[in-house]
Amino acid sequence: MAEDHLLPADFIADVFRAWQTRYPEEPSVYERYLDFLLEEERFGAAETLFADYRAAFSEGAPFAVAGAAELARAREGDAGALTVYEEAFEPSWLPDLLERYFALLDEAQRLRRRLDEARAAVNADPDDLRAAAWLFHYYRSRGDPAAALNELEQFRQSKEARQASGRPQE
Repeated sequence: MAEDHLLPADFIADVFRAWQTRYPEEPSVYERYLDFLLEEERFGAAETLFADYRAAFSEGAPFAVAGAAELARAREGDAGALTVYEEAFEPSWLPDLLERYFALLDEAQRLRRRLDEARAAVNADPDDLRAAAWLFHYYRSRGDPAAALNELEQFRQSKEARQASGRPQE
């Protein structure tokens, strides 16, 4: 609405900062403020926003990853955003975050290559939970729950056959 009334960008930023002060534990304020900052190419202010966000919320919150990826995408393109997602990937990500990640892989035409990398990682290290979980989420994102469950079953069977001990995150 502020843009519709041709309000100056500095005024809009002041309003977002006031909202952030008034509602410091409301994630949507940070998300909307980031959208504005990226649109205005105010990357330094976006970095400051992330410092504030990390102080208010846990590091594992979805916006911590998705927002950092959006900032990286604005600065470095798809490759920068994908690097953020890859480094932060956790098997327990929420569906919204997974959806954003897989959509970006698809847009960047990197989905097939990433699938091959995950498959190679599981073949090289059958105990690689992150790679096995990535394959599970890949097939779920493609609407193939049977293949997704098959990946987890293969992971389990491989561990049992080798009598490998489980890790805490498993």
